[in-house]
Amino acid sequence: MMQVTTYVLRVFGVVLFCVFSCVSYGQAESPVISVISRVPLLLSVSVKGETFAVSPSQQFMRDVFEMYEDVYVEDITGDGVAEVFFRLEGRGANACYKVLTYIERNRSLDELLFSGGDLCNYRVESGRVVSSYKNGAVWIEDVYFFRGGRFLIELSDSCLGCGEVTRRAHRRDGSFSTFLVSDDMSVEARAPFVAEVKSLRAWVFSSPEAAGPTEKYLMAGDKVTFLNVESVGGEEWVEFRFSKDSDPEGWLRCSDVGGCDFG
Repeated sequence: MMQVTTYVLRVFGVVLFCVFSCVSYGQAESPVISVISRVPLLLSVSVKGETFAVSPSQQFMRDVFEMYEDVYVEDITGDGVAEVFFRLEGRGANACYKVLTYIERNRSLDELLFSGGDLCNYRVESGRVVSSYKNGAVWIEDVYFFRGGRFLIELSDSCLGCGEVTRRAHRRDGSFSTFLVSDDMSVEARAPFVAEVKSLRAWVFSSPEAAGPTEKYLMAGDKVTFLNVESVGGEEWVEFRFSKDSDPEGWLRCSDVGGCDFG
């Protein structure tokens, strides 16, 4: 029994040694980016026991010259290698950033692009990067996923805090669909507004201003997704989509779907 116990302990020790050795080796293999000095800008990379200086391109430095207030590192792509963040000088409610990513094959720093525009007031949520910014009086959030060395826009939610949020869902071919979602702090919690037709026969209009309905109608129990809500002549109207991927179908009176009050 003593021999078996000793053998098990030895095997367990070997396993622990391998685990910790592999972890340490993996950490040593990943480049470590450091900010040595903000002004003048000095950056270094440590990898495989070697430390060397790296610099942004001259064009990048011309673009941010006397515009950045702070420089720091943070892993925003989730690959274990930090990016270099340049916080630009104050823009009111919008704290915006330029971001550099390390390219190991040629020991360079390249600007990390966001297909929807600038990165502002960002946070990471459910593996996505959310850029939040104020455009006039309206708050907008762009949601990005990382692919092929850049951040591609997936969602754009407009009018946060308005009670209803207009969402633009981007497709890979560059097109997008637009619909209304609930006004929640979390992107994941914002759900599309789906309502059930209450009227026995709900006539479809081409617009709220149309003199009369089209020949189409929905029946009680049919479900529609809200795309837009307008008030015309004291009556509430909703633009709707009947199926998930269809084009906008037309307009219904809000009274036909039990109202359009999201409060």
